[in-house]
Parts: sequence; C-alpha cells; structure tokens
Amino acid sequence: MIEFNQVSFRYKPHTTNVIDNFNLTINRGEWIALVGHNGSGKSTVAKLINGLLMPNDGIVTVDGTQVSQESIYEIRKHVGMIFQNPENQFVGTTVIDDVAFGLENLGVPRDEMIGRIDESLKQVDMALYKWHEPIKLSGGQKQRVAIAGVLAMRPDVIVFDEATSMLDPTGKKELIQMIRSLHEKHHLTVITITHDLNEAAYADRVVALSEGEVWFQGAPRRLFQYGEKLQEVGLEPTFVTRVYSELQKHSIEIKQEPLHFKELVDELWTSYLKT
Repeated sequence: MIEFNQVSFRYKPHTTNVIDNFNLTINRGEWIALVGHNGSGKSTVAKLINGLLMPNDGIVTVDGTQVSQESIYEIRKHVGMIFQNPENQFVGTTVIDDVAFGLENLGVPRDEMIGRIDESLKQVDMALYKWHEPIKLSGGQKQRVAIAGVLAMRPDVIVFDEATSMLDPTGKKELIQMIRSLHEKHHLTVITITHDLNEAAYADRVVALSEGEVWFQGAPRRLFQYGEKLQEVGLEPTFVTRVYSELQKHSIEIKQEPLHFKELVDELWTSYLKT
C-alpha cells in the first residue's frame, strides 16, 4: 500500500537529513506503529505519506502512485490524517458542518453526503452531537469528530500523528479501542505515530526510528524484549515490561512476555495455578 524507496528529507535551511536513505513497506490492511523519541523522524515520515512534505531524494508511493505535487489531490483521497490537536482540523461551526467540509471539497452529491456524515458519526459514537459546536466538546470527543471527518471521505489509509498525546488516560484508552475497531471492521491500513509503547502494543508491526533510520521493525512483543535497552533510543519501557523484568529477577516464571496489563494478570494467574 505504501512504499518508501531510498527516501531522504531535510528541513531548510538545515543541511542534515532528518531521514536518510529511508526504506519501508506497509502492506494493505496492516496496522503499523511508528515509534521513536522526539526528532527521530516519525512525524516527518507521516507527512511524506500524504504530501504535506516532499522528499529531497527517493520515492514515496501510495497504492502504486508516486507522491508528487501533481498527484497530491489523488493521494489525499486515499490517505487521511488525524493530528495531535483536533482543533487545528475544525472549520465548521457545528459537528455536521465540519464532517461535511471534506466531502464538499470532493464534490460528493448532497444525498450521498448526508448518508456518509450520518454513517461516520455513528462509527465514532458521535451521532447525538452533530448539531453541537466542536470547540465546546471534550478532548476525546473532538478527536472523534476529526476521525469522523476523515472516515466520511472513505480513505484506504488513516495516519494518527500523536493523536492521543493531548488526551487524559480515559480518552487515550477510548481512542485506541476505536482505532482497533475501525481497523478490524473496515480493514483499513492504519499508521499510528507515537512515543508511547502502550499504544504500539496493539499494532501488527512496530517500526522504531532513531536518528532518521529504522532501528527495529517487527512484532510488538519482540520489541518489548529489549527491556531497558529501549532507553538507548529514547523509548520508555512500559509498566508491564518493567513488572515482567522484576518477576524474572525473582525467578517467577511466565510463559511469554505480556503485552498488556490483562495479559500480565492472566499469565500470573496461570503461573499461580501451576504451583
């Protein structure tokens, strides 16, 4: 679905590349978590996908189309983006106006537009709020409206660029659950940009960046096995990983390293029953 081939990018007037000879393939329907410390290049990669930035060298393709100034309009039909601050995406005075904005730009007929708006708001549990002012909603609700606006345009890919960073723990949990549901039900290609490994645990594959290069890519469980070494590339091991590490030090056997808190509890219970 998406391919980076020897891509390099630098921000003017800097002469150092943020990403350098970068290669990455993302398959259709896959959930990828791009993780890394601030300045590792992960947000730059996200913006290169839908043409907010253009590479200095190399080629980025989306569904076989090379990202360029000439193809931006077509690319953005395929790729939707959800940013850190949803207020930056609001243009309408009501929720329904805001979701309609992108459809109007695409020239979607009115009857079809109404159906798409209703459908997308239902998908994010915001159907009862369509006449509310977006600016007066909670942080989590604002993100849901931003997601509804993207879903209404029916993209093949949705990129969440640090979309949970301004939410409280409850809002983060709800948004991750929603992303999981959208990915599973609609087989969307999902890319989450984050520095939080708790979020990355739900992805099919994690790509960890450091200094603009791929430091690791593979299943989340494999990444978590690096334990405290993750701090060398600016990543903080999860609470579950730290607990697992301490259990090992005390010779408490667990079959495999747990990804989530629920897995940790289940593994501890299984271990207890065996004793």
